[in-house]
Amino acid sequence: MQELIPACFYSKEELAKWQAGTEPGYQSYDYYDLIMRKNVPQYHLNANITGGSARSNYYMSLSRTGQEAQMEDFDYNRTNFQVNLSSNVYKGLTIGTQTSLKMEKTRDVGLGDSDSYFGAVLAVMANRPTAGPYANGNPDYINNTPNRSDLNPALFSRDKMGYKDFHTKEANVNLFAEYKFDFGLTAKYTYSQNYTDVMFDGFRYSYDLYTYDSNNDTYNRSGGLSAPWRFQNKAKSTSHYHNFQVNYTKTLWEDHYISAVWGYERSDWERDLTWLQGAPDNNFIPLITGTDKLTGYGDEWTYQARVGHIGRVNYSYKDKYLLELLCRYDASYLYAPGKRWGFFPGVSAGWRISDEKFFKKLKPVVNDLKLRFSVGQTGQEAGVSAFGYLVGYDYGRFTNNALVGGTVLDGEYVTGMQPKGLPVTNLSWEKHTTWNIGFDAKLFDNKLSVTADAFKKVISGIPAGRYDVLLPSEVGYSLPNDNLNKNEYRGLEGMITYIDKIGELNYTISANITYSRFRDMERYKPRYGSSWDEYRNAPLDRWGGILWGYQVVGRFQSEEEIRNYPINNDGQNNRTQLPGDLIYKDVNGDGMIDYLDERPIGYPDSWAPMLSFGGNIGLQWKNFDLNLDFAGAAMQSWNQNYELRNAFHANGNSPAYLLEDRWHRADPYNPNSEWISGYYPAIRYNTSSNNGKTSDFWIHDVRFLRLKNAELGYSLPKKILEKVSITKARFFVSASNLFSIDNVSKYGIDPEIQASGGAVYPQQRTIMLGFNVTF
Repeated sequence: MQELIPACFYSKEELAKWQAGTEPGYQSYDYYDLIMRKNVPQYHLNANITGGSARSNYYMSLSRTGQEAQMEDFDYNRTNFQVNLSSNVYKGLTIGTQTSLKMEKTRDVGLGDSDSYFGAVLAVMANRPTAGPYANGNPDYINNTPNRSDLNPALFSRDKMGYKDFHTKEANVNLFAEYKFDFGLTAKYTYSQNYTDVMFDGFRYSYDLYTYDSNNDTYNRSGGLSAPWRFQNKAKSTSHYHNFQVNYTKTLWEDHYISAVWGYERSDWERDLTWLQGAPDNNFIPLITGTDKLTGYGDEWTYQARVGHIGRVNYSYKDKYLLELLCRYDASYLYAPGKRWGFFPGVSAGWRISDEKFFKKLKPVVNDLKLRFSVGQTGQEAGVSAFGYLVGYDYGRFTNNALVGGTVLDGEYVTGMQPKGLPVTNLSWEKHTTWNIGFDAKLFDNKLSVTADAFKKVISGIPAGRYDVLLPSEVGYSLPNDNLNKNEYRGLEGMITYIDKIGELNYTISANITYSRFRDMERYKPRYGSSWDEYRNAPLDRWGGILWGYQVVGRFQSEEEIRNYPINNDGQNNRTQLPGDLIYKDVNGDGMIDYLDERPIGYPDSWAPMLSFGGNIGLQWKNFDLNLDFAGAAMQSWNQNYELRNAFHANGNSPAYLLEDRWHRADPYNPNSEWISGYYPAIRYNTSSNNGKTSDFWIHDVRFLRLKNAELGYSLPKKILEKVSITKARFFVSASNLFSIDNVSKYGIDPEIQASGGAVYPQQRTIMLGFNVTF
């Protein structure tokens, strides 16, 4: 057995001191409160002007957004500016532009983890509550904490640990010219150009950590970071987009309406990226002053180009019979010549059955009913990188950001090269074909609206490599991808809305729901080593999104039950078991619990929910308005793991419920005292591998309904506004994520966050006061 005996760590007297928490050296620390702030400010300011004349219009907008994170010294701000101009310069000819500018900055503390937000949240669990952030409580000396000292929150300051900042500057210009002919034809040309400059600027400082020597009353350096780290990444990208489109509309003999669209578009995008890494000799000068300080350098260029044709024809007879034919013909730079173009057609039809004569008797109840059917195809690039159809070599850093190795020749480092592998010459577009059937209905004097759809999305030509042609392992690469596999999504979705009024109260109530399941349809020559392998791993002819694990059928109640239990529950003849440990179902009856006993127990915790739903309530009474948006989901699983499953995971802290509501001895200092039952198994030091198996004890089917947004507003009466020449003035208070009804909040996680250990930036509850004024 692996029972944890507290006497190995603290005497009864020491434990009493910790429980009292009054003596120096026996005080505990709440690292969540030390790291996370309860309230942080944010703001959004926006001003816009709209106007024009008989022949021209303009719109101008300037906005500023700022938000601080829950951790100090983390923040974000953005400035947007937009100008839209259009002018009718000649009869039928309109020209215009939409120009937008954006400046964005994200400031983080220079933590060691690549994601500083993750590092800051992880610190809540990584730090032990028995060790404070400062040695002997002295803020002049940062403590060399016993576990993950690099995540000591006393370091979480840009002045102490450095910074990781992202700076983004973006400019986008759209120019268009449109000419409307007298006979229903419209021609429009649009040109867009985007310029984006993104810079990552990181400087991680060196720092010292200390340990207090109580015997000599001294603070001794016992850790820290001696070598500063400097990294800078600059990426400049430019994109161009051209679109020429011709539209034709015509009504024939009053009842027949036709329209047609043909368009041509092409786009390209290129990015130049340079990065450098250095090792400065101090924390004050951010410049890399010489090659002796340079530890890495890279220069990269990336290019993309696409072109396509668009076509669409619509026909309507009395708005009762509707037909649409459409297609795209696209080409991508990724594919080899001869495989670049893909044709993607579509058709949809509608029948407003409520306009038929035989429907007249139902009209007082069902005011409008339209039946719809559609099938359409789109293309998706997948399974190949740029220039993958060419024979060649990889040199330095290549597509997946890996580095080609090198060696030292004659005292100098020489970067190596490696073959790219066989060229991808047979691969073309992955095709997504969506089938849809549905209806739209309005009932009871158009107060009730119902929309419902059934859909199937088939994804064919999924890239995969053939494995029935063997290549010697010495070759170093496999066969290139072909369009081989197929899968699909099937589902239902619907929305219902009711609009009415009671006296002066106008109200709208709506609800929506979407159900979608994944299914593998075809795999290239599937092969299995045994019937079990096929049952366990074959994806065909079964729904996807299934998580396998063990089924828990009970708990050991006593040591005697463990000794006499006939099934080998832990793979070691139950020698590691303690009362309260999980008992797994021996599905195949072989007297041993192993992988052959795994069965479906839930949904993958990394998947989006298969069932999502929501709703809206809108109320308006006189000058007051209230809007409530709800969102929810089900048919998803959360895998309780890491810090939330294993006590003292990675030598860190644990949630209170994992320690308090567990099987334990009545007297922790008496190994022969009786066992007291709890929800969680008895704790071991770090991890109990047998209790920690993936099972339905740790897999939770998540269900929730959240009030996503709420806004209460008041509009000033027109009589007051007319006196001050204001067209409209509205004051409001809005809030997001006010509450959720769910089944996982007791574990300290958010139902919309899938992190198994909960180490993720928490969902924000925001409250905003604002006003809108129109002159």
